[in-house]
Amino acid sequence: LLSALRAFIQCSYQQSGGEGVAATLPVIMPHLENHCSDTEEGVRTMVAECMGSLTCMQPAKMLEKLSQMVEAHAFITAPNGTVDPADTVSKNNSLVCWSIATSIKLAIAGKADPVQMAIFMPRLL
Repeated sequence: LLSALRAFIQCSYQQSGGEGVAATLPVIMPHLENHCSDTEEGVRTMVAECMGSLTCMQPAKMLEKLSQMVEAHAFITAPNGTVDPADTVSKNNSLVCWSIATSIKLAIAGKADPVQMAIFMPRLL
């Protein structure tokens, strides 16, 4: 399903520059958010690819959403630099933040609007 969503996002960008996706963001994002903390790195990478592509197409909306997600998942306890496997909250939050950081990296590589990116970078870091 995620690979089909990624293909849909890419096709939408090629056909309309992403304007067609704008109306579907409220439908797409909850599904991507649900998979941001998946234990499988391949799933998180695909989610990050989708969010990175969406950020290239709809930078203001997506960067605001990603900033909100970072703020909601910022609490991570990692004594000695490692999250305790029993600390499910920190583990979940670290996986979500990993997905968001990867999506930002991919958005930069995809040439997202640098002016919009600069506005949100302090909140994302």
